[in-house]
Amino acid sequence: MAVKIVRQPKKIALIGAPSSAAAFSAGSEKAPAALRAAGLAEKLQSAGYEVVDYATALRASSRTTTNTGAPAI
Repeated sequence: MAVKIVRQPKKIALIGAPSSAAAFSAGSEKAPAALRAAGLAEKLQSAGYEVVDYATALRASSRTTTNTGAPAI
């Protein structure tokens, strides 16, 4: 039996998705900001990872909408 070992590049993408859906306590929507404030990206970089931070996604209710209710482009 042959085994092929594939080395993955050390790249990580950070995507903030604040949500309190199905949370047992309040405050879980603050997790993306708290992880950034704690220096998550810097710690991953110091461990040898290439980090791309795509920021925090906006909630649908906070987006600007058109008069039809569709998200504005």
